[in-house]
Amino acid sequence: MVVAILMGRKDSKGFPGKNLQPVLGKPLAYYPMKAAKDCHDVDRIYLSTDDDKLMELAKGNGIEIIKRPPEL
Repeated sequence: MVVAILMGRKDSKGFPGKNLQPVLGKPLAYYPMKAAKDCHDVDRIYLSTDDDKLMELAKGNGIEIIKRPPEL
């Protein structure tokens, strides 16, 4: 089994909110999600995040959530 693990932190220090910034009409985080979904070798996809909006985006794309602990 091949698993893809994507990560997205809510409060990025360098560019806060970057994962949800629109790029070509879609949130930036959409593109790695799509790439993982389009990869025929990947059996399961997980997103590790503490961002509720990013969780919604992932769930809407059929990606499983790993709730990131706030201390990370």
